Amino acid sequence: MLKFFYLVLGISTIIGFTNYKCLTKPFKRLVILLFITSITEISANYILKYDKSNSVVYHIFTIIEFLIYSMIYLNLINSSKSKLIVKISFCFYLMAFLLNIYYFQPLHTLNTYTILLESLFLIFLSLLLFVDIRNSLLFENILNEETFWFNTSVFIFYSVNILIWGGFNLKNSSALIYQDLLWFLCIILYGTFAYSIFLNSKKSNN
Repeated sequence: MLKFFYLVLGISTIIGFTNYKCLTKPFKRLVILLFITSITEISANYILKYDKSNSVVYHIFTIIEFLIYSMIYLNLINSSKSKLIVKISFCFYLMAFLLNIYYFQPLHTLNTYTILLESLFLIFLSLLLFVDIRNSLLFENILNEETFWFNTSVFIFYSVNILIWGGFNLKNSSALIYQDLLWFLCIILYGTFAYSIFLNSKKSNN
């Protein structure tokens, strides 16, 4: 499962950079997110060979990931009120991120609190975009829209992600089940990201 995850992530990143020039701004940022995710996973795997913990890598990645997601949603959402909510959400998340490192989960520990908070925020932002899509007259066939596929994948992934990280316990024998489920969801997420990038590049070329 893990090898297939790396394969899908790598292919999705390559598809993104292959079509990068003809993508719109939010999907260019999505490609950057895929690239940073790839570098993070490679770095975390490398560090784990020489150290007991690679948690610091994921602490840094989580805040960068949420920043890029926020920038993508600022591009995709049309409502000025919703844009303001996105900005406020990031500011609040940044404060929570710093407080978590200082008081609860230092860099050498797993950052489950900020992962859960990020998931909650992204579910909320995806719902804002769904409302924006519903109120928009721009989409004739929703299934042909890259924004729909991107947003749907974010909503589904992070909704289940809350359940995974909420029940995840490294000392529990069921940890491997949670890990396999997480890898499977990541495969679906990054595969759908690649499809949304393809749709965006196709539309731009036309």
